[in-house]
Amino acid sequence: MRNVVATVLVVLLGATLVWLLTRERPEGLHIGPAEDVRVVPGPAPAPVAGSAGGGALGSGPRAAPRRGTTAGAITEHGSLRIELDVTDGRPAPAYPRLYIEAVGPALVHTPLPAPSDGGTWLFDSLPVGAYRLRASAEGYQALVLPVTVERDREARLRVPLVPGAEIAYESVLYSGEVLEHVRLELLDGRGVAQSYLLEIASGPMNVEAGKATRVPGTSRIVGLKPGTWRLRVTADSGETDEETVTAAAGEPAKVRFEIRR
Repeated sequence: MRNVVATVLVVLLGATLVWLLTRERPEGLHIGPAEDVRVVPGPAPAPVAGSAGGGALGSGPRAAPRRGTTAGAITEHGSLRIELDVTDGRPAPAYPRLYIEAVGPALVHTPLPAPSDGGTWLFDSLPVGAYRLRASAEGYQALVLPVTVERDREARLRVPLVPGAEIAYESVLYSGEVLEHVRLELLDGRGVAQSYLLEIASGPMNVEAGKATRVPGTSRIVGLKPGTWRLRVTADSGETDEETVTAAAGEPAKVRFEIRR
């Protein structure tokens, strides 16, 4: 009897071994030494309905960034109210140029102020942080002022408008041909390069000190502090010309640059 049972067990074990060795293996699975086991990648799973490409599985549509925020991030907000203080007794300009720049990551949208109570101007819903306000108006000095916007609070900034000067310039070749573009430097009485505001067809253009920015060969610098200034132009050929001019408030100064070639 024991021999019969042993024989049956041997037959069952053998049949099981044969089945294991001959059964169909899962596609992409190789049985061998442990270090040789690998899985062949299959197709990527279909995205979940309503999710954006690259989003987490099961997530819904991504929320659009709020106005004035950095892309993909929701930030806390405050506001900024600008009060114009005209120092020469004239009425406040109806359309002052008020631009705000973030100190740090740039804003997604360019904030624009709206006229508000008492002749003030309001930047509403600004992300909290540090800013630079660039303020200018026809006939007044251009200013750059720092300001900080805090959460759920209204910052107030007084902007003094002081009469300013302007310099109109023209750049020509010896032949009389007007140069289309030049590089223009504005130097103070110590010979130190200064930033300036240039009036061009599309509006005011901020030119940073020390940068070789191409500007129109004929235009005017506005928003200057009255006084004596040195202007240096460089043509695309590398030829230069330099003039010294005194600009007074309310009396536009003119200068002509002549370039050999």
